[in-house]
Amino acid sequence: MNKFLFPLFLRDIKLFYLINNTLQCKLFNLVLPKITHLGSGLFLGVIIIFFILSTEDKLQQIGWEALLIVGVINLLVHFLKVIIKRSRPFNFLEDVNLLSSTFSLYSFPSGHSAAIFSFATVIYNHILVIGVLVYLLAIIVAFSRAYLGVHYPSDIIIGALLGVYLTKLIYFFL
Repeated sequence: MNKFLFPLFLRDIKLFYLINNTLQCKLFNLVLPKITHLGSGLFLGVIIIFFILSTEDKLQQIGWEALLIVGVINLLVHFLKVIIKRSRPFNFLEDVNLLSSTFSLYSFPSGHSAAIFSFATVIYNHILVIGVLVYLLAIIVAFSRAYLGVHYPSDIIIGALLGVYLTKLIYFFL
């Protein structure tokens, strides 16, 4: 690892331990394992289907846009995970509070963060106030990924940035 990346890697680990160990509390242990699923492909897929099946044209449009955009971003994230192959914190570090299971071997970037931030951006483009609320929810989901021990903070930040900026890029070309 080069001189530039090593200090960043160490800060990433320190921030991970701050979130995953220092901030542990009963309330977070109860709530965050449930909230984290709001960024899953399954949950967002169900929400998107409800939008598509709505009788309101605006909600149908949001649903179709979200299906396309979140779908493309999920494929890209999966591709990046396979290429980069970053181990999850619980497979690499000691003393990780693992409070959730995961289906993927790889950590970078966070798929939950990318998906929920992408979805929030789609909503924000149509309904500003609801979009802001979904962004706040996305921040909680993103935080939960490190708290639960399945992602480093950098995985989450890059996932969120991919979700927002790739969504904006796709809208630019639509």
